[in-house]
Amino acid sequence: MVAGGDPRIRVGSGRAEKAERRRKSHAETARELMHSPAVTVRPEASVVHAARIAAIEHVRRLPVVDAQGMLAGLVTRSDLLRVFLRDDRDIREHLVSMFADQFCIDTSAVDISVRDGVVTLTGQVERRGLIAPLLDAVRTTAGVIGVHDSLTYRFDDTFAPAPRGPMF
Repeated sequence: MVAGGDPRIRVGSGRAEKAERRRKSHAETARELMHSPAVTVRPEASVVHAARIAAIEHVRRLPVVDAQGMLAGLVTRSDLLRVFLRDDRDIREHLVSMFADQFCIDTSAVDISVRDGVVTLTGQVERRGLIAPLLDAVRTTAGVIGVHDSLTYRFDDTFAPAPRGPMF
């Protein structure tokens, strides 16, 4: 299974984070507890951008501020995650449509199954060159957390025959 995500984002806590938690456990004022400078996003930021910022900065709540720096609202980690949760049926319907409309793939030749956000693809596509962009598109579909690829191809369009005759 191949899962999506940014490999640069660390999920675990390092020594610096543990020291910071210890320091904050002795705080007596709000100033000693707060993250400074504040990590914020603008109202027009995409959900993906906001989620990435929250993950990189290790914050659970992300203030949304307008152009003047005034608080417009607050986005929580659960708000951000909720956007990416999709029903398996919805994911499959989206993928079937995408395969047919964007990749011109006969969906009767490819079986698309989705279980708990994990997509399994079996069957045959016309050209080998379609597989990589197809898998990229599936991996970046909202709600997809992993992909099992068992696709085959009818024609290998990635092979270039060796040139005939002398090279120079």
